[in-house]
Amino acid sequence: MGDSIERSGESLEEAIVIRGAEDSLEGVPSEHEYLMSKFGKPGEDWILDRQGVGFDADRCYDLMTLRFPDGSKKTVRFDITSFYTKTSKPVHQFADILKNVAEEDRRKPIP
Repeated sequence: MGDSIERSGESLEEAIVIRGAEDSLEGVPSEHEYLMSKFGKPGEDWILDRQGVGFDADRCYDLMTLRFPDGSKKTVRFDITSFYTKTSKPVHQFADILKNVAEEDRRKPIP
């Protein structure tokens, strides 16, 4: 798993950088670990409302919009350039990991 460079994630310039992830199989869970450390338990304290990948010049970003129990939303940006599209595992294992992460995030919807 990678660790992160502490930034606000409020803009692309302040995107959180995941370091030490060799591929997406390590990088994606590291993003979720970061979110849990900052915002609490997914499905209880927040849910992943929307997620998308964006590109700017030579950088790749993962934009995650979280929704909180009070209805407010926050978009957190990760710079995923170092591991985006890299995988040391077969593609079907990558798809299974992403499916498990998504199911975890949506398991307990916030009212």
